[in-house]
Amino acid sequence: MDFGEFRRHALRLFLVFLALTGLLAIGCVLFWEFGEFQLKVLASSFAICSASICAMGCAAYIDAHGKRGWGTLGIGTAVLAGIAFIYGLWGNVDGDRFWQVALSLLVIAVAIFHALLILLPRLDAGHRWVQKGGVGAIGVLSFMLLTLIWGDVEDDVFFQALVVMSIVVGLITVAIPILMKMRTQSIPSKRTLVLTLVEGDRYRAADGTLYQVAAVSDGV
Repeated sequence: MDFGEFRRHALRLFLVFLALTGLLAIGCVLFWEFGEFQLKVLASSFAICSASICAMGCAAYIDAHGKRGWGTLGIGTAVLAGIAFIYGLWGNVDGDRFWQVALSLLVIAVAIFHALLILLPRLDAGHRWVQKGGVGAIGVLSFMLLTLIWGDVEDDVFFQALVVMSIVVGLITVAIPILMKMRTQSIPSKRTLVLTLVEGDRYRAADGTLYQVAAVSDGV
């Protein structure tokens, strides 16, 4: 799978449904009554936009780092969360268990997207601990949210800890772009030169330049 192409398709899908949501909202304000049907369409468009954003972020990480494991899981979870919410909205599902599963998928998808977004930039070696700490904080916050979804939590200390972890995640997220600006280590640029054999050891590049190629190693 070409994840760069997937990211472009997800971006187009996001823009289409974002425009649809805006047009529907304007139509409801100017021409129609805002009823249950319009609310479901808006909620469905928002679910698709959210899933597209998460999928784009995960695909960007795969495209930049070449690591597919967590990125693929994030894309799959985002798609499942979007489908679950749309099915629940239009199927008028009232079961608590269903919405617990749907919310859990949403939490996991957003957590993976957020973690990969933090890991996406290449920071200086001395600053990478911030990225690792951010991923750990996101993991703890996600676990707490899942506990809140599936458990009957009434402890004030738990909610205080939840707020504290949310603040920590927010601060780290804001710090990442700043650390990117502070980066001092240069990132080597990668260039791909495609050559077409002319004859013997002579090759021609796409711009017409001729190259004479000689092996510098026998591969042993």
